[in-house]
Order: sequence, then C-alpha cells, then structure tokens
Amino acid sequence: MKNLKTVLGIVSLFAAFIMLPLACATTKDATLPMKYEEVVDISGSKDAIYTKANLVFVDLFNSAKSVLQYSDKEAGVMKGKYVSDLSLPTATYEICSIIDVSVKDGKYKIAMTLSDVTETYNLWSLSAGQTRKVAPNDEILAKMNEKWKNLAAEFKLRMNAYTSW
Repeated sequence: MKNLKTVLGIVSLFAAFIMLPLACATTKDATLPMKYEEVVDISGSKDAIYTKANLVFVDLFNSAKSVLQYSDKEAGVMKGKYVSDLSLPTATYEICSIIDVSVKDGKYKIAMTLSDVTETYNLWSLSAGQTRKVAPNDEILAKMNEKWKNLAAEFKLRMNAYTSW
C-alpha cells in the first residue's frame, strides 16, 4: 500500500510538471498586431462608394452576431461587429472584432480591431461547457490576421463587382 501511494505521488508530480507549462502556454504576451487595416483605391464619388460599401457590409455581415451597428452617410463611416470561430489544436475560441469602414472620393479604408476573445473549449480544462474571456496570444492573432486579410479581400471583390443594376 505504501508503494502504491509513492508511485501515485510520483505520477502526480510528473503530471503536474508536464501539465503546468501546457496550461500556461496561452498566457504569453502577444507581439503581433491586434488590428488589420487596408486602404483601397476605387473609382466613384464618396456617396457612390458609401452606398456600395453599405450594401456589401450588409451582405457580408448578415448573421445575428456579425452586424452593422452604426452608419452615417454624411460622414462616410460604417461600424459593425464581426464574430468568428477559431479552432486551434488545444482550444476553440469565439473572436469578436470591430469593423470600421470609412469612405471618401476615390477610396475607402477598412479596419478590423480585435475586441475580445472567448475560449469556448480547452483540451486541458476539466470544466467542459464553460466559457471564459482570455487574452489573445500570437497564435490567435496570426490566425485572426489571416481571417481579417481574407475578409478585406472578399469586401474588395464585392465592392468591385457591385453595380447599380
């Protein structure tokens, strides 16, 4: 019995040394940017570009979570929320970003800024089904920068394809 307790103690200690670095892996400070921004030249007046951008924004962000929240045609600005899921080998996240689109004659700017990260699943956690806010790390930010670039490319494609008829 004493030998069993000793073996269990050694195994527990070994497991703690293995699990602790893995559990703390997501707490490293992020060094990648938490924002993506792109300025695009496009033909048209401020009003025409705004109308196109507004329609594209509504088409792209049409779920209950990803929505246009504010728009002002006179100022040439739109602001909304973009929510996406992100899966990594050890965890899944729900990422909320703020999307800003500004227009002027002959160009528009699209900017995406990380708002918050919610961990929805963690392989190492014993509390399944519970969510928690977490700080972004470089792995999350690298994946989000990729998603933001793809979203900006899709926005640009739709802006160039949109016609009045």
